[in-house]
Amino acid sequence: MRLDYQAYPAPWAPGGLVYRPVVDLQIYGPTGQFSSSALADTGSDVTLVTDLVAPTLGVALGPEEMIRGIAGQQLPVRFGEVELELRGPAEVFQWRARVAFYPGMIDFLGHDGFFDLFHAGFDNHRRALTIRPHRGVAVLRRPLP
Repeated sequence: MRLDYQAYPAPWAPGGLVYRPVVDLQIYGPTGQFSSSALADTGSDVTLVTDLVAPTLGVALGPEEMIRGIAGQQLPVRFGEVELELRGPAEVFQWRARVAFYPGMIDFLGHDGFFDLFHAGFDNHRRALTIRPHRGVAVLRRPLP
């Protein structure tokens, strides 16, 4: 699956834009769903989802745990199981993942819950992210009609 990077304003950048591997992500829980834009972030140890959507999803959350951010800061999280879905131009990937719900506003696809399941290729020249499931990984892969 090939997904185009998304453009963001950045006055300091040449042309005033930066391009990031941000993907449209559907998150499903026992009682609801949520549409998100998530950054595919190889620096994130876990997949992070804003905790504001946990009640909508109806996810059973574990106890609060602390993880460390890139600058070493402590970040409170609560883990829960969800179903994630990516839609490309020609196919859909769905998988179950343990994600960390945290008090932030940006969702991140990290190593646990995404990169451990998918091979990802970042092509900054073409501004595209290409993903495919690793062999033997339980990912539902179906073509779009």
